[in-house]
Amino acid sequence: MGYKAGAVSEETEKQGKIKELEQENERLWTCLEILQNGLSCVGRTAYLKGAEDIEEATCCIAQLVQYNLMQKDKLHPIKKELANLEQYLYVQKMRMGKYLTWEISVDERAAACRIPNLSLYPLVENAVRKVCANAEGGKLCIFSKWEADGLRLVVEGGGSTAQVAIPREETKE
Repeated sequence: MGYKAGAVSEETEKQGKIKELEQENERLWTCLEILQNGLSCVGRTAYLKGAEDIEEATCCIAQLVQYNLMQKDKLHPIKKELANLEQYLYVQKMRMGKYLTWEISVDERAAACRIPNLSLYPLVENAVRKVCANAEGGKLCIFSKWEADGLRLVVEGGGSTAQVAIPREETKE
């Protein structure tokens, strides 16, 4: 009898944990809806007041949040990840002004390759920090480089260089 009681107790505990996770998931989605509605309100107000730059930044933030939270696939075309990063950089440009410029130069073959969602984000965020730490600001560059062993996505800025390597067999040549 001890075995059955233990198994029932374990199953009840699992069901309780599943219910907790479902409630947490629902809470997070509600928070996302609140954020999206708030950003929409701010964007609309900015539009009505003629503040197009604030409207654009607000729309970029809303799209960043939505894109990054709604992803179901683990791998994404580099082209989509770069478009997502462009929105992030636009918002940073609003914050940093003339101190931040950027250039993205990724060839079409590289843009079609797939990488994990947000894998470039920490590299770009670090480069933005380093560029903006310089009193004169600077330029951030993201480019692709093909090598014998595969593709490199390189992020340079503020004196630092970081890269993501994609092995040749994962580049779908």
